[in-house]
Amino acid sequence: MKVLSDTVETRMHYTDLLHDARSASVYQTLEWLDVFRTLSCDIQFVDTGSGALIPFVCKGHSWLRRAFSLPYDTYGGPIGETDTHFSFDELARILAVPSIRLVDFSQTAEKTSWKEETASTHLVDLTSGYEQVASRYANMNRRAIRQSGRRGLRIKIVDSPAELAAFHRLYVKTQLKHGTRPLPLRFFEAIYETMVPIRMATFYVALHGGGVVAGNLVLRFKNRAYDWAWVYDEHYLYLRPTNALIDRAIRDESQLGTELFNLGSSPSNGQGIIDFKENFGATRYSYNILTKFGTCYRMARTLQNVGRRLRT
Repeated sequence: MKVLSDTVETRMHYTDLLHDARSASVYQTLEWLDVFRTLSCDIQFVDTGSGALIPFVCKGHSWLRRAFSLPYDTYGGPIGETDTHFSFDELARILAVPSIRLVDFSQTAEKTSWKEETASTHLVDLTSGYEQVASRYANMNRRAIRQSGRRGLRIKIVDSPAELAAFHRLYVKTQLKHGTRPLPLRFFEAIYETMVPIRMATFYVALHGGGVVAGNLVLRFKNRAYDWAWVYDEHYLYLRPTNALIDRAIRDESQLGTELFNLGSSPSNGQGIIDFKENFGATRYSYNILTKFGTCYRMARTLQNVGRRLRT
């Protein structure tokens, strides 16, 4: 294994691997990686020594330096041959940073002495077309979607900076409600400016009474789409906007020829959100997350969480 700098040559090699990788996700594309430059992050690649590269987004300095593949538990891992296996212990040694978090979606990392946990996501098969997919919705989900229409909810694609700003305001409210630090508007502006024009991203908003009451961000790459951010004003949840937004995304992705729609990761103790996704006919897929946290970063996270609890 060896670490490769983010050079033109490395990117050209990585692009070739990405083009041929059947299991690659949108989160492993250079377009998505480059969005993190707005957060003062840098990018590194690890050559596994067996014809594959693993991208990492890196942030911080010295003992607070950390590497994520990729941030926010989006799906990372090696891009190359599908049977490429690698040692997380060796990876940690080569990267030589105090903290590393690897989302091993393809489950190709060997067992490690560091922390390992199992996570799950939910996938909707779109190969049979929208009508067949909708026929697999739970009855309560179909009722919720009909209710949203009867109550005057309207779904549209974001096509202006003003709507993007409204989306972000709801995103901030949603993140703070769940105790998560929100990303700045410039992060979403980068997605809007670079990924939307090449159809790798679509922002949706739900409108009611002339205002934005909910939103959704869908990312896509090759024949797969990923639901990355549901945002909402909790005062309008009775309109069932999230049901309507996901249904609209499933309809649009089916028309685009997308074969698999990923509804995102689900917490193991979040039976409510798991049931919600399965109401769309989604099936569960499990993957691994491997973590090595340095002492200083772990202490900083603990203090940050204590401060957040005190503020709430």
